[in-house]
Order: sequence, then structure tokens, then C-alpha cells
Amino acid sequence: MAYSVIITLTDVGSAVGPFDLYSDVDNYATPFESNIPTSAFTYGYYTTLVPNNTLTIKVQSQGECLNFILAVVQNLPTSTVTPTVTTTPSGTPGGTPTVTPTNTNTPSVTPTCGTFTTQYLKSELQGNSQIRFRLFDDAGFTINANAVCDYTFTGTYDIDGGAINQPYSTIMVSGDHDHSYNAGSQITAYTVSTITYACPCVSVISNLITPTPSPTTTQTATPTLSLSASPTPTPNVTPTPSTTEPGGTLYVYARYVNTSQEFGYSLNGGSYIAIGQPGSMACTFVHTITGLVNGDEIDFVTLLTCGINGDTADCPNSTTGCVYTHTFVGTTYVYITVDGSVCC
Repeated sequence: MAYSVIITLTDVGSAVGPFDLYSDVDNYATPFESNIPTSAFTYGYYTTLVPNNTLTIKVQSQGECLNFILAVVQNLPTSTVTPTVTTTPSGTPGGTPTVTPTNTNTPSVTPTCGTFTTQYLKSELQGNSQIRFRLFDDAGFTINANAVCDYTFTGTYDIDGGAINQPYSTIMVSGDHDHSYNAGSQITAYTVSTITYACPCVSVISNLITPTPSPTTTQTATPTLSLSASPTPTPNVTPTPSTTEPGGTLYVYARYVNTSQEFGYSLNGGSYIAIGQPGSMACTFVHTITGLVNGDEIDFVTLLTCGINGDTADCPNSTTGCVYTHTFVGTTYVYITVDGSVCC
């Protein structure tokens, strides 16, 4: 046989649920109903699955929030036996009345307690090794309350740098408001798993309080006044322009067509400086001119004033005159073609 009850929760936040329902018949070991949405309790959740002989139902939230309440079942139905008498008809030899009992459930109102008490448990870390439990009459923890009878709190705690999920069990005695459990080691985290009572008609709602870390004081350096002599101004020195710019380099490539001929150059109309004869009909590197500045003019000529031509991209295929003038504009290249078969 199973009971039918209606369970109503008020002031349920959006962060809790769904819920599982447990019975004290198996010491809340296995839920007899699971995954009940939070909204189902707003106007009373009706269940017909409460196990026989249940006195207390544990309503446990799933997920990150593990708060729960223990609801005492009241006005339970009791079973009575109503006998049904079947009589053998009169005159039948040996006839005797036969009584056949039939079990029928006749609900009867049997109050299990008088005033039902709901209290709120605030738990938090105190010091390095203690869990502090305090009872209140309101969810805002402003009105102190005392235990109606002995309450047993169980759960686990973690030790700083050590074991985790260490079990604990501690009793808040009847009439007490404030109770502490000392683990003997520094606690970093804890849980409140179950609350059991030595009397009926009590429900304690546990709100696990996450400890707030102590604020870290940031040291701010106090500025100090430092006196020093005023700096002596340094006069601005205007640099004297250099009479010559840094020297540049010109890389000379050359080739010949028809007949090779010695060639050279003169810088800015100066004397002739020989480079030599191109040794190939392919355009190859032959000479380097250094110490140039932008705007220098280099006149390339052959020794016998024969055909010569130049370019800044590649050696030309033919000659067009007897002098090729190149103006220097920074480190660059010049390509010369000489033809010793045609002279001016």
C-alpha cells in the first residue's frame, strides 16, 4: 500500500530543482520519485507513491544547489478490518455460520503531532577548523530560534592541503540556538547532507553558507618628498652641416658587342680612370666606384673613343654614341655596353 500526499514549497528560488523525494522508511537511501520540477510545488504537488509507514519525506534539490527540507506526513490513513459474515442457509445439515474477514481501508484522522515547527539553519565556517550552526525562525536569519529537541547534523568537509569528503556528525541539543563542530584541522569546504530529529513535527531548512574570503589588504606606498637642486639647463647645440655627404657606391656591370675595347670613366669632369676591357659578351660585374655623393656625374668612355652605351636595368644590346653619362642617386647599379668596332 502507498500513501497519497500533497507537498507545497514556498519561496523557492529559480536556482534550485528539480527535486527528488525520499522516505524515512529506508533512511532516505533511494528516492521514491525523481526529477520533479520546481514549478510543480507552487500550488501543491500531489503524489501517490509515498511508501507505507512513511513518517517523514525528504525533499532534496538536484544540481549545484543541494538544499533540502524534511516534511512530516500528517493525517495518515489507518487500516481497519470489517468482517463479512456468510451464513449457510437454514435447514442445511451441518450448516454453521462462516466468518470471512475482508480488509478494507477506512481512513481515519489520526493527528501525528500538534503544532508543526519550521526552522532555518544557517551554517558557516568559523575560524580555521569549526563549522558553526545557528537556528532561526525566518529565512533571513534575523529571528533566533531554539532546537525543539536534539537535532543531528551530518555531512562532509575538506581539509586544507589534505583529505577531502571527511564525514562528520554532530548534535545540537534541545533548547540550543548556537552549536559548533570542531574538525581539529583547517577546513576549506563542507556540506550539510542530512538533518534528523529526536521528535516529530519539525522541519529544518538548511541553507549552506559559502564562506566569504577575508579581504586582502593592498599596501599602498606612501609618497616621500625628495628635494634636489634644479638641473642646469643644457644649451641646444645646432649641428654644423657636413660639407660632404656619406660616400655611396656604384656597381658597374659591362659587356661588349662585335669587338671589345678598354673603357673607363671620369668623375665630375675629372681625369680618366681606366676600368679595363669587358671580357664577355654577357653582362657581368667588372668594377666598383666608391665615395660618391648624390648628384655626382660619372662619364663612361672608351680609351679610343669608340661606341659606348649604358642603362640602369641591364646592358644595352647596342651602342648609340661615344659617351654615356650616369648621375649618382645613392647606392645603385649601372650597366655598360662597349663596341670597339665603331669609333667616333
